[in-house]
Amino acid sequence: MRPINASVILSISFLLLLPAVIFAALHPDVFAHDVSHTVDVGFGNSLYLVGDVDELGAGDSAAGVKMRYTDGNVWRASVSVRDQEGRRGYRFVSRSTSSSQICLSENAIDVASGFSFPATELSEAPYDGKTVSYFSRWERVFVRFRSGPQTAFVDYELQRAGSGREEGEFLYRIAGIGDAGELLEFVFFNGEGQWDNAFDQPGTNYESPLDFVHVQDGHVFNYMPAALVSDWRIETRTVQSTANGIPARTVHIYLPRGYDDHPVRRYPVVYFHDGQNVFAPGGAFGSWDADLTASAAIQMGRIRECILVAIDNTDARLSEYLPPTDDFNGLGSGDAYADFLINNVRPTIDTNYRTQNDSANTTVIGSSFGGIITIYLGWEHDDVFGKLGVFSPASWAIPHLRTAMRDEAQRSERVYLYWGTAESSVSADEAAWWSPFLDQYDIYLSQGYSVQGDLLARVGCGEVHNESAWATYLPDALEFLLNINDEANELAHARLPPRLEPRVSDDRASLILESTLLSGYTYELQRTATLGQENDWVSTLEIATSKLWEVVEVEQVIPDSSTNGFFRLVVTD
Repeated sequence: MRPINASVILSISFLLLLPAVIFAALHPDVFAHDVSHTVDVGFGNSLYLVGDVDELGAGDSAAGVKMRYTDGNVWRASVSVRDQEGRRGYRFVSRSTSSSQICLSENAIDVASGFSFPATELSEAPYDGKTVSYFSRWERVFVRFRSGPQTAFVDYELQRAGSGREEGEFLYRIAGIGDAGELLEFVFFNGEGQWDNAFDQPGTNYESPLDFVHVQDGHVFNYMPAALVSDWRIETRTVQSTANGIPARTVHIYLPRGYDDHPVRRYPVVYFHDGQNVFAPGGAFGSWDADLTASAAIQMGRIRECILVAIDNTDARLSEYLPPTDDFNGLGSGDAYADFLINNVRPTIDTNYRTQNDSANTTVIGSSFGGIITIYLGWEHDDVFGKLGVFSPASWAIPHLRTAMRDEAQRSERVYLYWGTAESSVSADEAAWWSPFLDQYDIYLSQGYSVQGDLLARVGCGEVHNESAWATYLPDALEFLLNINDEANELAHARLPPRLEPRVSDDRASLILESTLLSGYTYELQRTATLGQENDWVSTLEIATSKLWEVVEVEQVIPDSSTNGFFRLVVTD
């Protein structure tokens, strides 16, 4: 643990007793709403929720949220949307869910309208807009940007804020541009015809949702990196197996930029099945290009720096990727494969690399049969694999697992679910693929997942069952599963260390402690009776938020008898 700073220690003239509670929100900027509507839309149709906000299709019925049918013609869904003034309205439309119609905007019949979500109480940003710092040898540096609802680009000049990494280079900074919490699109120039474009490609802008940004050598960071940052690389290992019937195999490990230059940093891990096809140039069936995709997204500050692990398949792929409760030419051995992942692959990675190995920082991604083993792992081993990327799952092969999951409580923290409208063109007729896709989506709704919150579902219009389609949607999946705002923004913390602000309630019966928290950090409120010894501090409350920021107030009744006390806020490592 480390104190945020010495100035936040408060002396209070009575002892404050607080319960041990963790405050947490679903996601930055979005709020979940349960919605239901009763109507008979006829066989082959579903009810959709359509609204003005992007999360509800921005008025396009084809991009709206499909709801789930329940008994009595009651359609239900939980949806997560941003609270935007003047854009809280929504309506219900009936749409055909056939694969040939689902992507057509004209496939819509209005059912009911005039509904709106209640306003949500929002905390104002604790800082003004965005802060951008930049190393450059230019004598003057300008930024051209737009952010949020702003459609026109605006130019501002950055100010020198210090020396650079070597003689002739300077650190430039600008604060208060754009809108906090929104995407920032920007580019640097010197006013003399020279430009610094993203990926060193003329006309290509940087784009990042970060509120505090440092740009160095064409890379976006949420921390101050080493003077020189090494490139990403891939290593290969053979992992032996202790799992029954599961042979040893090759795994390919992607290490992100700067892995060797920042020895104290630890990284979330993403495990991929069918490892031969994950990294460029791929194998016989093509490539996900996960290494190229992750590197580009990391470079722009759009996803977290991460370790990717691609696990090769074997000739027993169909059996290894099939749950043990289901039968396809024999019962699956997915439980043994899970044993191999959890007790052989994962310890190998955790031992040899600097990982964050809790479930919230462990993701598993797969497609087709790899998709159904991903579903299984998230269901039976959610204590290990907290986030799922499920692409084109062969859900027709897991009727027993689908039955077991239906209407049960949510387990995985976050699920990305993708399927294409032309999957059947590869290996089966539409009846075999399409209905189970829709059912898998409904199952996650039945478990209480909130669409656009902890469930993101995408339909690939015209996409077939192959690596090219999955590569197309992988950037979207990684931005959702490895949300850059899930982790601590060290630049924000350095500029805005949280403080405790005490006040007494109007009736003077309670003490209120207020602090603005930042995402990615876990805080402890600690107390002591004296300031004599460091080990006298006692934790009274643990607090965290997954919002970009959140103002938290803790109110306690003032006891009749008082005792001197000191309080501080610390960040736990």
